[in-house]
Amino acid sequence: MKKITIDCKPLSTPAAVHQALAQALSFPDYYGHNLDALYDCLTDISKQTELTLTNFHALHYAVGDWCGKLLYVFREACEENPRLTVMMTP
Repeated sequence: MKKITIDCKPLSTPAAVHQALAQALSFPDYYGHNLDALYDCLTDISKQTELTLTNFHALHYAVGDWCGKLLYVFREACEENPRLTVMMTP
């Protein structure tokens, strides 16, 4: 199993979140850095992957309502892809 941890504390914009996810999950160069592209890449993960986002409260504080959209994408992608687990810690 591939275990990845991303500290959300230094991430203050959606662009920074997309960049961190793309790098940590080795997304392809054509990754579109938007929520639709994120969903597509998350559902394409073929190896058992556990993604943990630490200091998630800091991200919520920084990006506000966008964080709810991100959570929705994670939830939907995990339902679609049984090889993906996403966890958040405050």
